[in-house]
Amino acid sequence: GASLGLSFESGTILLSSELEGVSDNITAQLKQANPNHLKLLNASPIAILNLGINGEAMADIIDNAMDAAASNEDFASMSNEISIYKNIGPGIISSIDGNLMFALSEADGKLIDDVIDGSRLVFTKANALFTADVKDDYIMENIKTYAGPFLRKSGTQSYSLEAFGNKLSIGQQDNMFYVGVNNSADKKRNSAADQEWSNNVMGSYAYAMVDFKQLFSTSFGHAALSTIYSNASSSDERDIIKLITSNIDKFYIL
Repeated sequence: GASLGLSFESGTILLSSELEGVSDNITAQLKQANPNHLKLLNASPIAILNLGINGEAMADIIDNAMDAAASNEDFASMSNEISIYKNIGPGIISSIDGNLMFALSEADGKLIDDVIDGSRLVFTKANALFTADVKDDYIMENIKTYAGPFLRKSGTQSYSLEAFGNKLSIGQQDNMFYVGVNNSADKKRNSAADQEWSNNVMGSYAYAMVDFKQLFSTSFGHAALSTIYSNASSSDERDIIKLITSNIDKFYIL
């Protein structure tokens, strides 16, 4: 299980947790996080999600689950997906050894009116970064194999790709694989996120943060909030939404 602690400071909610009495099978799949990836962020992020994993141990568990699904008639319609995973999935997961991090630093978006589906929220541009500690080149080599014709070489082990008006940077350096969306991840930076988080996340299996104040100031966040507010079924719900969004700046899980 996990022990949970909840604390409130001005404009901030902190949810802290500690694993207790968890089986060795679960903890064997996890690794304690470190803040190395925070040094790659180029701005104070809107959101961070980080998980430390032992890829080999996790791949074994997922592989066994896939074998069980393949022999189960209820999953017959997913036979192609299972086959694709069995081909490259275990190698991808096994090559990860440490942090998996996703960070969002910018989010532009808008509401689009659709005659059939009604209004829907879409991203138009983002600044985001995904990183993974890896022990080999398996992920990078498979990307070059399957997406090679679309990649433009930009360095020894780095490539770029234009997609939907956004520039993707894909590469590997110092045993760290990364995918940046309008974020090159080509150098370490002394970001506010690094300074704020480095001393707090050491030893955690996972951590997360959402900066609601910054999120709702973006075009995507503003459109999302407008959608949530307009879909509220009563004035009481709208009052609760206003109360939360006007008083909570950040939400942390450590």
